[in-house]
Amino acid sequence: MLGPATAGWSDYVGTAAAEDAVATLGSPSLYELAGVDRERWTILGIDIAVDRTTEVTVYAFDRQRHNLVSVEEIERLGWESGQIPVTAFPVADAHVEAFVEDAFKRLSVRLVARPVRDQALVVED
Repeated sequence: MLGPATAGWSDYVGTAAAEDAVATLGSPSLYELAGVDRERWTILGIDIAVDRTTEVTVYAFDRQRHNLVSVEEIERLGWESGQIPVTAFPVADAHVEAFVEDAFKRLSVRLVARPVRDQALVVED
């Protein structure tokens, strides 16, 4: 089961948000970058892990196997069964840099020290 991101001691925890890159002629789509067939799969999750190297794993739902077409049907499956089965697609090392640079228009990660993760941090002038 995929849960929150963790890293060793997880001294810092947080959130992330991303916006799909705008598809432009001649540039690869998220599916092309990950090597996932858009006609069969729907990408539902992405892990980006930085250690000594950067690793990317994409998690996708097999619409063909489960005979579902829309994201709404996949969402309903999750609510009704309590889970959504996905397959992990590791992005090849040679394509990781391009994936991270080209997959998103914007990518934001915010980490805070674990002991104060539920506190309001207010930026002062």
